[in-house]
Amino acid sequence: MQTVRSYIIIQLILLSSLSTIYAQNLNGKLINAGKNGDAATVKFCIEKGANVNAKDKLGQTALIVASKNGHIETVQTLISQGADVDAQTLFEESSLHFAALNGNVEIVKALLLKGADVNNKNYNGGTPLMAATINGRTGTIRVLLKNGADVNIKAKNGYTALDVAIMQGQGGALSPEVKQMLLDAGAKE
Repeated sequence: MQTVRSYIIIQLILLSSLSTIYAQNLNGKLINAGKNGDAATVKFCIEKGANVNAKDKLGQTALIVASKNGHIETVQTLISQGADVDAQTLFEESSLHFAALNGNVEIVKALLLKGADVNNKNYNGGTPLMAATINGRTGTIRVLLKNGADVNIKAKNGYTALDVAIMQGQGGALSPEVKQMLLDAGAKE
């Protein structure tokens, strides 16, 4: 009887281990599908049990990598499957930070529509608005401001979005349009 009981326990442990490996493998496939913009594989992985908010070694979720790489259809699929729009990487960067940095207005809008924090701060205190100003992403800046981005938040280094935009401009020159947008939104010089 003891032998049968031991055999059953061992089988249960093995099944549990295989189940864990399968889930980890599905989570990895989900993140890769997000990175590659493969919405069909994203949906398949989730239907088979992948955790929609699983993270890789850098703390990136499928939504973060899809946002980073500009895959709007995949972003929409992940959002519809319950992905956390405010999940952050190990450096506390969100999907909105990456979409803003890359100037992907449609992804920014989709994230904000689902309640992403427009003033989410990364480990340096940088916001999506600051990320958008780095590359002068006027369309993204406009959307973030319309959705309540605070132009006067200071990062840990004391800089605001206007400061970041000035420092990142070509040779210290700031796009007059970006500067005016930030000033019109109440940025303090």
